[in-house]
Amino acid sequence: MIEHVYDTRMVAPAQGYSPSAAKPASVVAAWKKAFPDIASIPPDAATREDFERAHDPDYVRDVLAGALPNGFGTINPELTVTLPFTSGAMLTAARRAMATRRPVAAP
Repeated sequence: MIEHVYDTRMVAPAQGYSPSAAKPASVVAAWKKAFPDIASIPPDAATREDFERAHDPDYVRDVLAGALPNGFGTINPELTVTLPFTSGAMLTAARRAMATRRPVAAP
């Protein structure tokens, strides 16, 4: 059985130059239509420490506080609250795939 990592807290209105913030819901709907038996697991939210593995701590603090533009070039609290869940979905999927030795998707 295929698994995917998803939570509605990953979805925000489209931002700036990219519609990506709004895509997870439609991607998961398409997966469920194509694979009715696909199993959904919730993401573990990424922590500040997780973000700081890839970004400068000051940048992480300022993006999460809404003081600097996010990866979509906007400062929008509707998107900021999704960041731990979207990034967490990728981390959860990778960790689950490593543990189960099976494919796991994240939108």
